[in-house]
Amino acid sequence: MDNRYGELFFGGALAFENKNIFGGAEKFLSTAAYGTQSGSSTRLLSNLAPGDYDKVTPREFSLKNRLLLPVLKKPGNFYSITAEYATITQPILLSSRNGLLRSSYSAKLGPSSRLNFDFFEFELVQKDSLRGFKKLFKTDLARNIGIDPTNESRVNAGIDSLLNTHVNQSFRLRYNYSNRLNALPEKTIWNLDLLVEESGSLAWLVDNYLDKKPYAGFTESDPQIFGIAYSQYVKLESGMGFAKNLSPGSQLAGRWSIGLMRPYGKAETTPEERRFYAGGPNSMRGWLFNTLGPGRSASEAASNFGADIKLELGLEYRLKFFRFFKQQSGVTFFTDVGNIWDRTGPYALTLRSLRRDFAWDAGAGFRIGSPIGPFRFDFAWKIHDPAEVQPWRIAQWRLKDYTFNFGIGEAF
Repeated sequence: MDNRYGELFFGGALAFENKNIFGGAEKFLSTAAYGTQSGSSTRLLSNLAPGDYDKVTPREFSLKNRLLLPVLKKPGNFYSITAEYATITQPILLSSRNGLLRSSYSAKLGPSSRLNFDFFEFELVQKDSLRGFKKLFKTDLARNIGIDPTNESRVNAGIDSLLNTHVNQSFRLRYNYSNRLNALPEKTIWNLDLLVEESGSLAWLVDNYLDKKPYAGFTESDPQIFGIAYSQYVKLESGMGFAKNLSPGSQLAGRWSIGLMRPYGKAETTPEERRFYAGGPNSMRGWLFNTLGPGRSASEAASNFGADIKLELGLEYRLKFFRFFKQQSGVTFFTDVGNIWDRTGPYALTLRSLRRDFAWDAGAGFRIGSPIGPFRFDFAWKIHDPAEVQPWRIAQWRLKDYTFNFGIGEAF
């Protein structure tokens, strides 16, 4: 439950689990989940007239099956096989269907660290546009990616590239460290996450040495196998968080997140579903879900297509002074700084744009304890909004100009 698109978004899941499915401590988990917004969403379509599009109710549906195979000679280590299917309807007049197969190995390096290696991942992504998307592309996205919205042929080519069915064949290495389980109350809790991801190397081998047949709609310079486009990119991401108890009822917490991705080989762009996004209850709380950036872009619709660079910092002071459901509850004061940027173009990251186009918010929120984690009710005010002509908002500050975000569990 959250308010990711400005309205209440709620859902549920049904799961089946067998912890010894084959008699050798193998674990099987199957989950079906569905979520929907309480009503139609038009916030991101402000540049269109109501008659230009059909109202959209954002919703998500997913099926996920996972089998864990323990390595009995190495307690804590296991292989896993995952199969997923998901459909998503977005408020930017797009719908998508994703099918994914993944094989992984997870190794326990010590009491506080773990290394995960996805040694096989194959994802098929199909996208469709809803009525009005072409006009939204012209008004909100075309200039962001260097396309003249009056050039009909380039607009059509740009839309085709966004809607192309494509494959993400990926390898992924992730390292996690946390001393949360072992830290004494007076010690600082640290969490570290490092990720390296590569996509397209196996597909490139097939493209160059096995499938040399020409296909309609593709040239020799296009990345494709068997008539389906494939992605080629490298992605690096790191994040660190800390939490320090100052007293039995107060805590200081912070986090930083840095991400970079870029295409290589035959690819010229990165896939939208793997990019970085900013805004929302677990990101920049002065903005709603995925409505910030890239850079100083003023289009919230364009923000929903993500970017290839992300920088974020967050700081919280948590004060707990009463209990609810026998869980600690209270208030939190916070601030967030950061944004997403493109690699090239008008919203690319440079030293100048870093100084000029950073976003900054501050606010306060309630934390109401529950058995599944604290319910978060955050109210944030923009201090520096790069999308505005006058980005410093302090002079125009008004109490009612807050952004409300709701979530479950701490932001970090």
